[in-house]
Amino acid sequence: MHKALQEALGSNYRLERELEGGGMSRIIVARDETLQREVVIKVVRSDLVGSGIDRFRREIAIAARLQHPHIVPLLSTGEVGGVPFYIMPFVRGESLRARIAAHPAGLPVAEVMRVIRDIASALAYAHGEGIVHRDIKPENVLITGGVAVVTDFGVAKAIDASLNEEERGLTTAGVALGTPAYMSPEQATADPGIDERTDLYSFGCVAYELLAGRPPIIGRNAQEVLAAHITRPAPPLPESRQDVPAQLAELVLRCLEKDPARRPASAAAVVATLDALTTPQAATPRPGPRRRRRLLFVAGALGAAAITGFLWMQRGPPTPRVTGTQVIASAPGLEADPSISPDGKLVTYVAGPMGSMRVYVRQIEGGAPPLAVAPSLQGNQWAPRWSPDGRHVRFVQRAGREQLGGVVYSVPYTGGTPRRLIAGDSTVISAD
Repeated sequence: MHKALQEALGSNYRLERELEGGGMSRIIVARDETLQREVVIKVVRSDLVGSGIDRFRREIAIAARLQHPHIVPLLSTGEVGGVPFYIMPFVRGESLRARIAAHPAGLPVAEVMRVIRDIASALAYAHGEGIVHRDIKPENVLITGGVAVVTDFGVAKAIDASLNEEERGLTTAGVALGTPAYMSPEQATADPGIDERTDLYSFGCVAYELLAGRPPIIGRNAQEVLAAHITRPAPPLPESRQDVPAQLAELVLRCLEKDPARRPASAAAVVATLDALTTPQAATPRPGPRRRRRLLFVAGALGAAAITGFLWMQRGPPTPRVTGTQVIASAPGLEADPSISPDGKLVTYVAGPMGSMRVYVRQIEGGAPPLAVAPSLQGNQWAPRWSPDGRHVRFVQRAGREQLGGVVYSVPYTGGTPRRLIAGDSTVISAD
């Protein structure tokens, strides 16, 4: 491949060495003989390239228009043997992955805030230009001169654009472009309605890892990680990071919301929040365990008093609200895992005897009886969650009484045949 690439480049570039860890591409350092500088040539893996090379070129050309101090620019593109490549400046410094490896308990808060503000600034600019990254992760962030720069903008979209309908059908059957540890729920299920909010989720994963020293979602394999992104909430930051301002911790967890509508409105909003946190009065440390217990006790006492007063004034029961512990239907057996639809009118949950629990949907305010939207399959159905458009419910099917793993399905909220999204035989294209 090196010989064919050198011939395609001609005398303007001289190939020097190949780097490891390219993921979706092979990374080769070359010498730009005209300008006497080092560049990076990334050759897309041949197994990822579809038949639409022209569409790849168009998407890369759009991404090449990005000019921002925190974005590594695209210099040129071409192809060798039907496989596209693109050229970028060689950035001297280290990857964010290397910084994380050097700080297994998390980076200092001040450094984290500088880095994530640079990333958010790059995202805000790119999103304003209509470009979504789709693969934000520590390997795609470089630190040079104390500044973070983001690389590979538009590449994942360009690869996806090169696929024709038949090739894209393989993607929706289980091939995900991206890196499992940082993929949003909608990206993990190949949702065609992906927008810039998928980058905010990945940004949240990176910010969490910078603070905690590990990603928010960890699993035994790629399939379990993808399923967990869809169904498992992000854990709070470790108790060891009491130096993290409460507002910063809240921002990170908001970015990790499963429902895109519950994430920050935009990357620009994230930048504004981070800027506000630089003022001394804004950076309030998170309360320690004892203080949290006191706050919870006070909040619980005030809440109980408010409820008692409400009941006394109303002389009757208040309007019921759906919570994680309240009975929400009249189906037999355990009722759990409620999730409210994006429009706030419906709730989905699981109900039934252990070993044969099923997914139900019902109106929150009166209406028809609960509807079992998915047929009874072997084992339990768990963790139903709404798609961003509110038209489908995704859930995990686990055989028997298993509590880990399982197969992720999507089913119309009005009922129907579930569509299998993620399973043990799925293929994940990872940059790890």
